[in-house]
Amino acid sequence: DLSTYVVAKQRLTPFCVRLTGITQDIIDNAGIDLSDAVNDLHTRVCDRPWASWGDYDRHQFERQCRSLGIRYPFGPRHINVKTLFALAHGLDKEVELMRAYEIEGIGFSGRLHSGQDDAFNIARLLAMLVRRMRDPLGSVFEGRPVITDTWHKWIDEHKDVVVFHAGRYVGISHERG
Repeated sequence: DLSTYVVAKQRLTPFCVRLTGITQDIIDNAGIDLSDAVNDLHTRVCDRPWASWGDYDRHQFERQCRSLGIRYPFGPRHINVKTLFALAHGLDKEVELMRAYEIEGIGFSGRLHSGQDDAFNIARLLAMLVRRMRDPLGSVFEGRPVITDTWHKWIDEHKDVVVFHAGRYVGISHERG
C-alpha cells in the first residue's frame, strides 16, 4: 500500500468517509502529521514534476504547504492530464475522470476518490495519451484530426517526466531516455 494518511485538524465527516472510503479509525491508527508526510514525499520525489486530473489538487496542496510554512515537495512543472485529455480528444471542454474512462471505453480500476486508485487511473490515461502522441501514424485520434507537431512538442517538453513500467505504470524521472 503506497497510501499515506494525514491527521486532519477535525474529525472526518460522514460525507468524506463515504466519498473516499477512509475512516476516522484509519486516520487515528495510521495518520501522520502533514509536515512529516510532505517531508517523506519530498525525499521520494526530489522536486520532480507531477501530474494530476485538473489543477484543483495542485492549487490546494500549494496553498496548504504555504499556509503551514511547509516546503512544497514538487518542482514547478505540473501536467494537467484533464486538459491534455480534452485537447487530445478534440473536446470542447474538460471532462471528469469517470467520463474520460467512458470515452476510452475502458474500466476504472478501484475506487473513485481513493488517492492511490485515482493516481493509478490518471497515470494509466496519461500513459495511453503519451503512447498515442508518440505514434507517428497517429495523425487521427478517435476520428478527429490531431495536430501532430503539437504532440511532438509536448513530448519533447515532458520527456524527462514520463516513465513506463510494464506498459501500465507511469512514473516520473529526471533521466531522459
